[in-house]
Amino acid sequence: MTSRVVLVRGARAPVGGGGCCSGDVRPFDEGGSHCHVPASDAVGDVYRALRARLPDDVAIEVVSPSN
Repeated sequence: MTSRVVLVRGARAPVGGGGCCSGDVRPFDEGGSHCHVPASDAVGDVYRALRARLPDDVAIEVVSPSN
């Protein structure tokens, strides 16, 4: 029997703003372009923690609620 963990990713909150990508940006870093503030991703953090601690034969799936 194969073991698996299923993580259900909820809807991400929409971000409003005036940046080029409608998000929070810092205009003009040292390279002359903009940098995006890294998004917080709790599901990704949980995935990485589980992957580091579970055996390789345990499947970890990230799905949306609509699956």
